Amino acid sequence: MNHAKSKFVSLEMDFLGHVLFLDNIKLDPKKIQAIKEWQSPTMAKGVKSLFGLANFYRKFIMNLLALAKPLMELIKELSLNG
Repeated sequence: MNHAKSKFVSLEMDFLGHVLFLDNIKLDPKKIQAIKEWQSPTMAKGVKSLFGLANFYRKFIMNLLALAKPLMELIKELSLNG
């Protein structure tokens, strides 16, 4: 057991890209920063990765389907062209 990485009786905990509190779940600020710095994708695979990341955090994104529609159309267009 790695005692340096162990926490006991903590009010918050990092877990799979989220910060868990006693009564709440929030996005990990490091993940938010990574999303802000994400390079604009130029190929279908990159757009799919971005969409997958957005889908992972869907409970925090209001109207994700409406926002994702242009991404889904772009994935389809890029897939058809190459």
